Amino acid sequence: MGQKLELTWVGKDKPLNIEPRILIEDKARSFISANDDESECKNMLIHGDNLLALKALEKEYASEVKCIYIDPPYNSGNAFDKYDDNIEHSLWLSLMNTRFQYLYKLLRKDGLLFVNLDEQEHAYAKILLDQIFGRKNYIGDMIWQKRKGGGNDSRFLALDHDYILVYAKDASKEVHPHKWKTSQSEQYLKRYKETDENGDRYYWDTLARDGLQNPIPISVTCPDGSNLSINSQKSLDTVMNGLETGKVRLTKSKNGWTLHHRVYLM
Repeated sequence: MGQKLELTWVGKDKPLNIEPRILIEDKARSFISANDDESECKNMLIHGDNLLALKALEKEYASEVKCIYIDPPYNSGNAFDKYDDNIEHSLWLSLMNTRFQYLYKLLRKDGLLFVNLDEQEHAYAKILLDQIFGRKNYIGDMIWQKRKGGGNDSRFLALDHDYILVYAKDASKEVHPHKWKTSQSEQYLKRYKETDENGDRYYWDTLARDGLQNPIPISVTCPDGSNLSINSQKSLDTVMNGLETGKVRLTKSKNGWTLHHRVYLM
């Protein structure tokens, strides 16, 4: 029987039994007035250990949460007033692994998880999340610039950004049929000059490319009766369907015929 790749560390298999917990409302800190319908007041601010809070939320909110954003300890080596951000690496992995599992249980099928980290533990967190969510549900990394220049705490490289790992509980097209759209600079947007019938922006790009991985050789009959043979990542059926719908086109220049396809703005 084959074995899958996994990240291991000291203490990974140590069982962690967490007893069921309940949340107790502090009426003195509540913003719910006597005239409010408590059944419609779902917002909560929970004070306490986040692992115990996740356990308490599990009973009522398992598979019910659509979006989770977390900003866990970076394990940067600093000591802050409220917590120590310099714990042994294997302990950090154990702490995050347990919490990631609870977060997975809370997410509904079309839910998304955003995990904010820097370079210290980013790669290890991704492996943990790959094991829990599955690699196919990894959406990508969002990069945000946290400052201009590296600052005085830079050791070797002037690092000016953090990462936000994005995972879907189920990234299949049936659950998330829409494209993941990101903001781009005006300079980048200039190339998307065309607009389709739905108002989506695109540009025409050459279909053939050198150095493709797993290229598909296709041959198309041109309007003058000649044959155009290229290597593509699209199948012949996809190309022929694109020619019929207008998403692929044949153009002729002094160098001969060329196939172009629409590349949409994400």
